[in-house]
Amino acid sequence: MSDSKLKVSVWMITYNHQNYISKAIESVLMQITSFDFEIVIGEDCSTDRTRNIVKEFALRNPSKIKAIYQEKNVGANLNAFKYTLPECTGEYVAFLEGDDYWTDPYKLQKQVDFMEKNKEFGLTYTDVNFYYQTLDIFRNNIFKTGYFPIYTFEQFLISGGYIAPCTWLIRNQSIPNNIDMSSTDGSFSLALNIWLNHKVKYLEETTAVYRIANGSASYPDSLFQRYKRENGLFKIKMDFCYKNNIPKSTIDQIHKYHVERIHNLISDTLKSDSPSAKEEWDEFMRQGEFEESQLINALVDEVKNLNKSIEHRLGTIVLKPFFILIKVIRRARRIFSKAD
Repeated sequence: MSDSKLKVSVWMITYNHQNYISKAIESVLMQITSFDFEIVIGEDCSTDRTRNIVKEFALRNPSKIKAIYQEKNVGANLNAFKYTLPECTGEYVAFLEGDDYWTDPYKLQKQVDFMEKNKEFGLTYTDVNFYYQTLDIFRNNIFKTGYFPIYTFEQFLISGGYIAPCTWLIRNQSIPNNIDMSSTDGSFSLALNIWLNHKVKYLEETTAVYRIANGSASYPDSLFQRYKRENGLFKIKMDFCYKNNIPKSTIDQIHKYHVERIHNLISDTLKSDSPSAKEEWDEFMRQGEFEESQLINALVDEVKNLNKSIEHRLGTIVLKPFFILIKVIRRARRIFSKAD
């Protein structure tokens, strides 16, 4: 239930962000607006100085910052959706994780102005710059440059696309109550459910920096974790489709896209002759605890042959490996669910 006197709640979650959280909070405090806003920070029992930094900001800005401190680490989804989001009482909710930051002091004002004039929209997002932490480089304006497309709803659903959550402004009343907090990516599930019933608007202004770090939940290091993430996204899509009567043609495209993604994950590792790639594959097999090792080995042979083929180099799909992959995915998913 939103507080009619409060226009925007900035929904922020943080864990072990001691090097970044100050910049994130300051980028919100610098916002120039004609309305009141609050910052609701869910601090997930960090093991570094993040909690102390949040407390210092909260003490200096008691009318602006509402801090929620977890007594034990609960994980990103629970911290975000169970404990922090319900405390956001503004008419609109803006999202920002503690390692990202805003760059435009008029970000909130621009988005609220649009939403006030266009009541049929449930979510707006803007362009964003990527900062690759390990390489210390930026990729700017990822939507204007075409690095990521401006999705239709169907494209977003099929691909599990990216629409820059660190730039979101959401109409509070459009937020569903049925977000699966055990899912691989709660923000993807949230966006799907909003988009199902409301329009989503991309604004061309670049307003934020999204920090990309290897080993994060969105960019896992190991083949096994990347595989599990792809399967987790696939499960979100399938659950969403079956609950909302999505057309079979779209579901078929989701299946095809998923098979191609899994194929590319495995193929990229097998194409490499480096010792690290061999170690990664061995670790993948150990962690997966595959029972159908013969089927997996058959897949390896098929993918190697596919990579050598003229058809593959020309971009033509060879169907047999994909049928094998479908079997692998179905059986591996059952194994993983038992292991989890």
